[in-house]
Amino acid sequence: MTEPYLYEEDLLVDAACGSGNVEPSNIIPWVPPRISVDATHLFTTDQIFDTRDELEQWTKNVGKANGYVLVIARSDYAISGGKGDRMWRLKVMDGKHNHEPAKSLVGHPYVGRLTEEEKGLVGTMTSTWTPPRQILAALKENNPGNLTTITQVYSCNKRLKKEERGPLT
Repeated sequence: MTEPYLYEEDLLVDAACGSGNVEPSNIIPWVPPRISVDATHLFTTDQIFDTRDELEQWTKNVGKANGYVLVIARSDYAISGGKGDRMWRLKVMDGKHNHEPAKSLVGHPYVGRLTEEEKGLVGTMTSTWTPPRQILAALKENNPGNLTTITQVYSCNKRLKKEERGPLT
């Protein structure tokens, strides 16, 4: 397997112009930068949540505000409350990242996911022949923090139509 290479800027320009002056001795191996960003402090909280959904919503909001998307690796009931109720607590196992926070999460497939309520709205508007750009505008109007893209609206439309069709082609 060959390593990826980064050409020196002037050699890259020569190669683009078709001079063919690029020789192996002028090639510099590409080494990825070593980055370590610790975001543990952003998600450290003593807050206890009544439901898992409340905990997930809190973590998603903090993540979005700081340029991160969170993945739940493991979840257990934190504390047994009175009368058999369960409460949830967040414990950050490892808050280190090998990248800087994103400047924008627009277009990220996870944060742009539609909720069940939003999927219903897309289905209703699609059935009335509303164009996808207007559906997206309605989603953003209902929730200004929505990061859904037009591609995700098209994908949702496609899935809904496929479900409606069932086994028919």
